[in-house]
Amino acid sequence: MSKTNLKPCPFCGTESVDLMETLSGIGGLDGEYYISCWCCGAEGGKENTRKKAKITWNCRYKQKGKGQ
Repeated sequence: MSKTNLKPCPFCGTESVDLMETLSGIGGLDGEYYISCWCCGAEGGKENTRKKAKITWNCRYKQKGKGQ
């Protein structure tokens, strides 16, 4: 199994981020996963797999027209 490294928080820059899991649905069978920052509380989008949650967190968008 390949390990996906998590990027630092895009808001505060800390590397103190972790994969979190929520259990929802009847009997807690439908888990959702997201990345959360322990420093500022930022959260990534909720996804149905750990891998997708990591990919979503690591995605960074550049703004156009900001001197780039």
